[in-house]
Amino acid sequence: MSANVETRVAVLGASGIGRFHVRELLAAGADVVAILGSRPETAVATADELERENGVRPRAVSTLDEILALELDAVTIATPHELHFEGALRALSRGLFVFCEKPLLWETGLTVERARPLFAELSMAGADGRLTVNTSNSSFVEALALRGLVPERPRTFRFRLATGGDDRGEAIAIDLLPHAVSLVRALVPNAPLTEVTARAEQHAFRASCNAGGLAVELELEEHARGEKHMSFAIDDVE
Repeated sequence: MSANVETRVAVLGASGIGRFHVRELLAAGADVVAILGSRPETAVATADELERENGVRPRAVSTLDEILALELDAVTIATPHELHFEGALRALSRGLFVFCEKPLLWETGLTVERARPLFAELSMAGADGRLTVNTSNSSFVEALALRGLVPERPRTFRFRLATGGDDRGEAIAIDLLPHAVSLVRALVPNAPLTEVTARAEQHAFRASCNAGGLAVELELEEHARGEKHMSFAIDDVE
């Protein structure tokens, strides 16, 4: 979907990363008609700030029902993690296009068995072709490939991401794995993940697997006041 002056978009969660959504939507020519805040007063305060920053003032609302009652073409979702799935499912069910920050699913104790029916719900609501999740790290592999720096059949891939956050153990994986997996998928698009091992710690999640002959090692960390760092190596070239 290409944005233009007739593309009507609402931003769910317009503070934080949602500010960047608003900025980029406006730059693309979209009409940001509304923002969703957690409370009426915070929604109004964010709308005031967006007006000062961008010269346009979207309608401020505080419930998803109000958003979905508007005439819209699309929504972007930058709410707290646990609200992503509901927002995406309900917007898709209304026939809207959806751009969602990762992770798409966020539940304590989330398992593959629990996730499958949730993905099935999204698919039945029209996710295929209308849902995009923001895992843009694959563009790094694309850029390196254009420079001839990606082997045709890479043998090893190591990834490290350290960032701020309060998540612990497996919750770190749910939050940060999309960054790593998007890169793995760019290197070996259709390969199944096998020989998976994982270890959750208080501030870290470490995992390894095989993806179609690619040996993958991942190290993910979250510290409330830690320094941010991301790096990866393909065949030992970092």
